[in-house]
Amino acid sequence: MNQLSTRLANPDDLPLLSGIWYDKAVLLAQQDARLQLAPHARAAWEHVVAAWLDDAEVAVVVVEDAGTPCGYIVGRVQVLPGMLHDRLGAVVDLSLDLHDYHPGAGRALVEALRLWFNQHGIDQMIVQVHRQSAIEQAFWRSLGSSRWMEWLWIQS
Repeated sequence: MNQLSTRLANPDDLPLLSGIWYDKAVLLAQQDARLQLAPHARAAWEHVVAAWLDDAEVAVVVVEDAGTPCGYIVGRVQVLPGMLHDRLGAVVDLSLDLHDYHPGAGRALVEALRLWFNQHGIDQMIVQVHRQSAIEQAFWRSLGSSRWMEWLWIQS
């Protein structure tokens, strides 16, 4: 039986979390040639996420199984000026350890992020999911999400 808990990330988590991110990023790059990993990709990711840890508009939440981090979710406040509900919670990324199964870890992360958003007066979330990622799409739909917007890619 797993012993899941969630908490906000800290700088000491970044080396392990960047490895979890990297494994997912490699798979995404294999699925879509437009996505290419930069040299020193993990270090670049850690640098950006370290800044997010100090940003009041961003939450980086870690899920642990028996005290060991096995995934994370990143959410940020998305402002929609002029709309009645002018703040949404945007899920930037959710990644889980691809080398072991941690049942319920994804849902635990979403619930922790939902709570963080609620504490910031936000009761709606949006998430981008790669069109070729049927598993991620099914996960988000199982939580009640519905199709909202089409994202397009264009060279500039």
